[in-house]
Amino acid sequence: MLLDKENLKSYIIKEFIPIGERNFIYTKKSNVKNAPVIIVLHGGQQGSDVWFQENDQATFVKNAIDKGYAIIVPDSLAPLCPGVKQWDYRKESSDLHLFDEMFNWIWLNDDLDSSRIYVTGISIGGFMTSRLANHYSKNINAVAIHSAGNADNVFISSDNLCYVEYNNTIA
Repeated sequence: MLLDKENLKSYIIKEFIPIGERNFIYTKKSNVKNAPVIIVLHGGQQGSDVWFQENDQATFVKNAIDKGYAIIVPDSLAPLCPGVKQWDYRKESSDLHLFDEMFNWIWLNDDLDSSRIYVTGISIGGFMTSRLANHYSKNINAVAIHSAGNADNVFISSDNLCYVEYNNTIA
């Protein structure tokens, strides 16, 4: 089927991009070139699909795409602790390899503006957003953290990822 000019404006690309055993969802309007990028991170007990369901998170994604942004939605690994699907937001995070590869993919994609990368996350996705801001500070323009805080102020015991100690000191 041939798309007319009006339909082409609203045509959305949605691809699953593999990285090793994991993947991320890449979506944007097909006619947008040099799109700024927003990486969105889900909360615990959620998956990347939450950003495309009938909820406020999906409304955010839809509005960003309508305004010309590309959205990248990775998925966290299986639970690190019993019962909770989560990001590994420790300084030596096992998830950083995924983000290294994701940033490389962004930098090599001519449809994306790698000088305008933004990250947002909810809950444990917010803590991972903080970890990314601390780790990739030269590559991320801004972050928005919802219902979380600075990952550097949370200490996870090396022998038990499920035990969390909070540093409540104010610098």
